[in-house]
Amino acid sequence: MLSNVLVWIRDELAYHCPKLTHWGMLRLVRDVLQVRGKIVFDARHRIVQIILNQADPLTKGLIPGLAALLAAEQVAVISGET
Repeated sequence: MLSNVLVWIRDELAYHCPKLTHWGMLRLVRDVLQVRGKIVFDARHRIVQIILNQADPLTKGLIPGLAALLAAEQVAVISGET
């Protein structure tokens, strides 16, 4: 089941960051899912913003993909200092 979720995440992110298309599961977990950042919560403990480390080389490509994935949840995805 987890591998199915990882494939779905990779495919969705790859639409906005094409170099991820050929990445395997190990590289996805090692490089993409470990980008440093911060998560901002509102008073009801819901995620309202994700701030990815602007110094990470993957951040620029990940922001549009994550923003698209999280748009329905109204979560903003930006880069900044973390």
